Amino acid sequence: MEGIVARRVIPSDNSCLFNAVGYVMDHDKNKAPELRQVIAATVVSDPIKYSEAFLGKPNEEYCSWILDSEKWGGAIELSILADYYGREIVAYDYSDHTM
Repeated sequence: MEGIVARRVIPSDNSCLFNAVGYVMDHDKNKAPELRQVIAATVVSDPIKYSEAFLGKPNEEYCSWILDSEKWGGAIELSILADYYGREIVAYDYSDHTM
């Protein structure tokens, strides 16, 4: 499968990862609250998979943490969202303006 890479600017507001995924998947740059809920629900529903060892903090604490709009997302959150959407998600750090 071939594709293209297109750069879209998303405000860097600590929820940019979630809003970027929401934009690509649902054409909505304001999906962060909903996607944070999806992640928290996924984590709380499987405390064995999403253990303290995996999350770096207790399951319930992580769920409260990820619902805070000031917290950033990363690899764990992208993995959950990839499963949620049934798609592979590849993230690039464009801060040095190269790919």
